[in-house]
Amino acid sequence: MRRLRNLPQPMMRLLLGVCYLIAAVGFGIFGTQSARAEATRIEQLPHLDGAVGKDGSFICTLTPVASQSAAPGTPTVVQIVPGSVVLIEGQISPLNPPSYRNFISYVREEYRGINPDGSAIWNEDQRVTPGLLIDIAGGSVRIANTDYRLDSPHQRWQDTNTLIANTGGIVGGTRRYTGLTVFRPVTAIGVLESGPDGPELRTSFVFGGSRAEYIATQLGAAAYLPWLGGFAAVIGLSMIARNLQHVGLWVLRTSPRRADGQVVSHHAA
Repeated sequence: MRRLRNLPQPMMRLLLGVCYLIAAVGFGIFGTQSARAEATRIEQLPHLDGAVGKDGSFICTLTPVASQSAAPGTPTVVQIVPGSVVLIEGQISPLNPPSYRNFISYVREEYRGINPDGSAIWNEDQRVTPGLLIDIAGGSVRIANTDYRLDSPHQRWQDTNTLIANTGGIVGGTRRYTGLTVFRPVTAIGVLESGPDGPELRTSFVFGGSRAEYIATQLGAAAYLPWLGGFAAVIGLSMIARNLQHVGLWVLRTSPRRADGQVVSHHAA
């Protein structure tokens, strides 16, 4: 770390330019491929309908993309055993009790003031994500775990119109809430299990929208990331081009020299 601090500014900027190029490759190539692969995976996942087969398996709809025998546009009904990864699409059941106001699950953030650049400081101070009952086409499914994240929540609410910083005093400051509400569409992907009252799902996220909307967000990221990568590449190449000559001169100045002024090679015999 001390060596980095002793480097001249042109060298630091050149290294930063290289970092921008690495980020450009990550966003433009690997990020885009990952987003497209995720969209394809979602399209191919079995779509839980909720009914239970005689052998305890669950009835799912296999999308045309994943079905090898069906003609395009014709869904195939299959039976999925517990332990399989499936997609559920439905809406928040009105049987879920509200956690706060009309939020069934939510994340709360408190306002802490202004950053030096003028942006607001919001810190998460509470997360309420209970198990959820989701109404789907053929019944209902319960999200059993309580550690899921909220993607694209349905509603946002702020408890004061004017921002008041939370300083830890008796009088609280501004807090804002984002969360899920009843009768609104949700999509989740996870491991299917047999629960005491029907199918259960263990998932890492709940998306506040339909399956088609979730796929669209992945495809949107795949279309956006190349532009972001290109922007990072332009910045990186510009920084490298502007500082490469300065770095070369710095290397020549700091290299050991012989009495005749020639640079001493470390590989000389």
